[in-house]
Amino acid sequence: MNSVKHPPSARDRARGEVTTVQRALNLLRIVGASERPIGVNEIARRLEQHASAVSRTLSTLEHNGFVERDEETGRFVL
Repeated sequence: MNSVKHPPSARDRARGEVTTVQRALNLLRIVGASERPIGVNEIARRLEQHASAVSRTLSTLEHNGFVERDEETGRFVL
């Protein structure tokens, strides 16, 4: 049986965008609540996400001024 794959609908894409925003907000909450600079692996563990996905999100947030990376440790703060 062949199944036809359809491109994602606008509704599905919108849900994905909201999910992405929700992940970024959860990440910001974790960084903000940390009493010390926090690393990618610790954030990934707390969010139960892959470190690579967390790293990409952090890079975007850093590029836009929402988080700062400590140059010596590579850890993040708001």
